[in-house]
Amino acid sequence: MIKYNLEKKLSEQEYTLQVLNVSQENYHSQLSQMEQQCVDMETKVIEVTKLLETLESNVREAVELNGRLATANNHQQCVVDSYKEELDTYQKDCIKLKAKLKAEEVGIEMKKPTNIDQQLRVEREVTHQLQEQLSDVRVEYCTVLKSLKEAHTLIDKHIDTAKESSIRELSLKERVSGLSNEVKELKGQLAALEEESGKDKQNLIAESNQHKKELSDLRQ
Repeated sequence: MIKYNLEKKLSEQEYTLQVLNVSQENYHSQLSQMEQQCVDMETKVIEVTKLLETLESNVREAVELNGRLATANNHQQCVVDSYKEELDTYQKDCIKLKAKLKAEEVGIEMKKPTNIDQQLRVEREVTHQLQEQLSDVRVEYCTVLKSLKEAHTLIDKHIDTAKESSIRELSLKERVSGLSNEVKELKGQLAALEEESGKDKQNLIAESNQHKKELSDLRQ
């Protein structure tokens, strides 16, 4: 009776061991799938990290360019202010010179004709030169204003780009953090499954060996 019970129990354990082997194969299949998921997620993390580094580089370049443009903007503003002052000076000189010419024309009969004509020619020439200089300053002033406007537009564009890059950078950092946590969790699950499967198999093999030994002793 004892022999029958041992043989029956041994048969049951062998069947259980077969089932466990099948279950272990399923475990290994699941482990392989989870390992592949970990590999895929780690690959995604690497890709996202590279993209994040590229964005950070773009943001740094945008910030540096913004600084250079700001410096150029300040310089151009100083140039514009200088041209404004020069323009005001030329305009005042023209007004004074015209007033002087007019006053001299009024008193033309009181002076010698030769000296008056000569002085008028000189002052008209000076006035003409001042007007030409004034015209040149106005053209250069308009050019500087146009350049300044373009610089402002470019600065605004790079500021917007830097803001968008910062938002994308924050989003990618959150995504990388989430993927990293998920990878850690999957690795933990893999380790737990491997440990549990190994313990079950070792226990069952030990019990089966013990029963085989007992059955062998009875047969002797």
